[in-house]
Amino acid sequence: MNYEPYLNRESTSGPLYLALYQAIAADMKKGKLRKGERMPSIRAMARHLDLSITPVESAYQQLCAEGYLIAKAKSGYIVADMPDMQMQLVDLHNATEKQSQHAHLGKATEGLSQQSPLGKATERQSQQQFVSGKAAGPHKQRPDDFTRTSVYLYDFHIAKNDFSFFPFSVWRRMLNAVMRDDGDSLLFYGDRQGEWGLRSEISSYLFRSRGVICEPEQVVIGAEQHLLLHYLTLMLNNGSRILAAENPCYPLIPQAFRSAGYTVVPLDIPGVGIANRSVAASSDEGPTEVIPCDASPASASPSDATPFNVKPTCASPGGVTPNGARAIDESPRDVIPNGAGQADASFGIAEASPLKLSADILSIAPSHQFPSGRAMSAAEKLRLLEWSASTGGCIIEDDYGGELRYRGQPIPALQGMAPDANVIYLGGMPQVLAPELCIHYMVLPKGMLPAFRKLGQQLMFEPSSPRIYQRTLEHFIREGHFERHIRRMRNVYRRKMNVLKDSLKLSFGEKCSVEPAVTGLHLVMSVTSSNCEDILTEAAKQAGVRIAPAYPYTIGRGTNGLKRELLIGFGGIPEEQIEAGALALAQALMPLLL
Repeated sequence: MNYEPYLNRESTSGPLYLALYQAIAADMKKGKLRKGERMPSIRAMARHLDLSITPVESAYQQLCAEGYLIAKAKSGYIVADMPDMQMQLVDLHNATEKQSQHAHLGKATEGLSQQSPLGKATERQSQQQFVSGKAAGPHKQRPDDFTRTSVYLYDFHIAKNDFSFFPFSVWRRMLNAVMRDDGDSLLFYGDRQGEWGLRSEISSYLFRSRGVICEPEQVVIGAEQHLLLHYLTLMLNNGSRILAAENPCYPLIPQAFRSAGYTVVPLDIPGVGIANRSVAASSDEGPTEVIPCDASPASASPSDATPFNVKPTCASPGGVTPNGARAIDESPRDVIPNGAGQADASFGIAEASPLKLSADILSIAPSHQFPSGRAMSAAEKLRLLEWSASTGGCIIEDDYGGELRYRGQPIPALQGMAPDANVIYLGGMPQVLAPELCIHYMVLPKGMLPAFRKLGQQLMFEPSSPRIYQRTLEHFIREGHFERHIRRMRNVYRRKMNVLKDSLKLSFGEKCSVEPAVTGLHLVMSVTSSNCEDILTEAAKQAGVRIAPAYPYTIGRGTNGLKRELLIGFGGIPEEQIEAGALALAQALMPLLL
């Protein structure tokens, strides 16, 4: 193929591979590259552009990760099937110019001197000293605190951070400066949307790192994601009150809407993406629920919870397991239906024309679907934007922890592909920095801002996130420490993930299947067993190992033969414990596997 993208090197300030990736993606959006066309080889492209092979290869890999290109053995790189792109997608140059109007508020300072090491070793190891720098006082544990504080010898928690690398000294210095200079004024109520300075920094940061196009006035900061979702349930109350949630998913969004009286219907995700299902309104009975086994949910930890009240049936006439529990029954299960009428089609978004939903709200995580970590292709994202534009439907984009991608660059957000579309973007600091800061945020379409202001006047609510922490984080981002910390943690988590993957394969051998994580803080391990996931996780717990089952994150899960999927976290566990923890897990589970 005789194709050469326009690469303006004089205006390129970032890496060459990123400029090349943007140029090729822009040509695809303009229709210069068509489905099935073969791209020039990496060497040919490098020769035409007078570049080394490395930036061309990196650009091609990023385009493959986002679904623009398909890598085929012995055929090279092929242009993927893309829907009609004659829609108002973001022009990167114009977006850059627009963003520059307030870039001085958020651009990280260039040429900063490197921060000295994080301080004393004892400070790095202390997880009781946190953002305030004060040691935690004695705490009398209530009985119902057990699920959050129980001690495991090997804690493979699926959402825990590694705080040993938190820059305590830098944070303490900035916190003290804020308290010294602005402490009195910050003790009173502030803007219910959050501090303007932090909103400006978040707006600029999201543009640099996630491709989100927004102004500070569109950013709303809250102490907890559920609170922000509560605001959304009130603002989106004028439609059908039906939320379609990708299935499986992290349950926070669908459960928040269900608790507010909305009908939640699952939108199943087969291997190629969200299915083309004509989703009918379900009853108010909620999501499909499988009749539970005898295991009591009272003893489940947050990572072991059953968010959709879905439990596998563990009764079986076929005998008992080595630990005395009954084996799973592989006969068809009794399912309590939710009334949702669904078509049998299983085509992905990119292959479905048009996407038809009776719901007018769609909840998705396009950059890292939970728990698989799968990212939507550009074609799937465009299909969703077309659905929103043609129906007026609202898309809630959950990008929680989207910065933690271990292969290539983070996948750009859906919102940035059409910044004027009806897309609500959700993000926050818990996974990339620390939950204790109590700083989450959402980016509202400009058309929803009057509704939010009216809601604030009606309910008279005040800002929920501590203003002192907001102001500290503002300085932390502005001086470049935040993005430096993310880059560091991305390397730390990538290394831990690889150690865990290799350790599991070594300990389990052919008894398990595990793929490297592309995003997030956990791996998905598949095993074959006649025992349900609850029995496997309980056996691990008895051996002092925390793991979690994958089934609770699927609405209306049915039988899947003997395949069992377990979630193994690597974020919070010390790297030096991972190999021993994998061995202990194998010793606990191997007698229960086939």
